[in-house]
Amino acid sequence: MRQAGVIELCPAGVVLTGGGASLNGLAELCERVIKRPVRVGAPTSIAKLPVELAEPEFATAVGLAMYAHRTVAAKMSPEHGLGSRLRAWWARVGA
Repeated sequence: MRQAGVIELCPAGVVLTGGGASLNGLAELCERVIKRPVRVGAPTSIAKLPVELAEPEFATAVGLAMYAHRTVAAKMSPEHGLGSRLRAWWARVGA
């Protein structure tokens, strides 16, 4: 991280995810090496999320699923719908 110049971009610390993040003592070791706060990340609690998926090894998959859901929901919202696009078009053409 230091060689790549990335450590300076992380003044608040680092979040470890994935199966390896659960290794005993890994977060503490990382803190000593990079001299930044380190924590193990896990998926946030979601309604009906099985307990088995609330582990660090599933953080990326759950996060990507949440991102996809939010993206689709945003595209379907009324302000992004056909009606709003037609109103914007009418406003541009001055009708």
